[in-house]
Amino acid sequence: MKKYLIIIGLVLFLANCQNNKQEAQASLEKARGFYEKAEYGSAKQVLDEIKTNYPKITDLQEERLHLMRLIELKEQERNLNYCDSMLMIFQNEASRFPKENPTASDDSQPLRIGVNEDGGMYIISSYTGATPLHHNQLKISLVSGEYVETEA
Repeated sequence: MKKYLIIIGLVLFLANCQNNKQEAQASLEKARGFYEKAEYGSAKQVLDEIKTNYPKITDLQEERLHLMRLIELKEQERNLNYCDSMLMIFQNEASRFPKENPTASDDSQPLRIGVNEDGGMYIISSYTGATPLHHNQLKISLVSGEYVETEA
C-alpha cells in the first residue's frame, strides 16, 4: 500500500511539473507576441512574471533572458532614433539664434543653449571674461525682427 501511495504521489508531482512547464511556455509565447507587436512594456511584464513564477525551469529562464535582451536592444534603438530626431529639430532651432555677443571677448562663451528631458529649450548666460558686463536682462532676436527677452 505504501508503494502505491509513493508512486501515485510521484505521478501527480510529475504531472504538476509538466503543467507548470506548459503554462510557463505559454507565457513565454505571450511575451514573444507582445515583442513582435513592439509592446515592450507588456512583454517585460510577462517576462517578470515568468521569472517570479517559474524560477526553477532553467531552459525557460534562458529563453526569457534572451528575449529580455532583445527587448532592451529594441528600446534603445527606439530611444536613439527619438533623440536623433529631436537633435535635428533643436539644432535647426538653435541655428536661428545669433552666435555672437558684441560685448564678449574671444575667450568667453556667454551663452549656453540646451534642451531638457521634456524637450524644452533653455539658455544660460555664463560670462567668464575679465571685466563685468553689468547686464540684468537677456534679449534674443531673429533676422526677421522677432525677439524675445527676459524680465529685468
